[in-house]
Amino acid sequence: PPDSLPIGPPEAGGPLPYELYAVLVHSGSPQHGHFSALIKDLDAAGSANGGDGSGEWHEYNDACVKEIKESGLKRKAFGG
Repeated sequence: PPDSLPIGPPEAGGPLPYELYAVLVHSGSPQHGHFSALIKDLDAAGSANGGDGSGEWHEYNDACVKEIKESGLKRKAFGG
C-alpha cells in the first residue's frame, strides 16, 4: 500500500481515519439465520457533511425500521 495510508491503530486521542456508518448483523446458525442492518443517517449530522458525526442510527429488519441509540449499537451488533 502507499505510504500515505494509515495502517495500524490511530494516534492516542487523534481522529480516526474513517467514520463507521453501517453494520451488517447475522443472528442464528450458519445454516439458518437472519440478517439485519444498522445504518447511520449521514445526512442528519455526519462529519463528512460538516456535522459533528452524531447522525441518527436506524435498525433495518425486514419491513421494520426503527431508530436506535448509538449507545445500543454494541449490544445489537455483538450481542453484548
